[in-house]
Amino acid sequence: MDLTSSAEPVQRLAELAELGTVTDLGVSGTGGAAVQRYAFEFTVEEKSAGLPDRIPVTGTVEVGVDSGKIARVVYRVKYHGTGKSALSMERTVTWEYANYGGPVRVEVPAGAVPDPTGPAPSPSTGG
Repeated sequence: MDLTSSAEPVQRLAELAELGTVTDLGVSGTGGAAVQRYAFEFTVEEKSAGLPDRIPVTGTVEVGVDSGKIARVVYRVKYHGTGKSALSMERTVTWEYANYGGPVRVEVPAGAVPDPTGPAPSPSTGG
């Protein structure tokens, strides 16, 4: 599962619930910094050589109370292989999202070659 594929909380939480469990942890913070927090956990069933058969994934999703958008996703993967799978791993990854709707500035790299088909249609102009 790509935990960064959507900033839409309803979609993201539904996807996580299909994989395992999602628990409402309540609101944390106040004012514009207030977030609704959710914990999730699921198990990846892995059939690759050298990996454990079951890999637990846990984490949290924070949704801005004012914005209604995902503000942060943190997930943790931790396993220690045994037997024929001696591979061990511990990883914590955090994504923070902000400035929804703000301008995005992209600099064209030096030496870039223009697309011969022209610019992509702009959704804001309808074409």
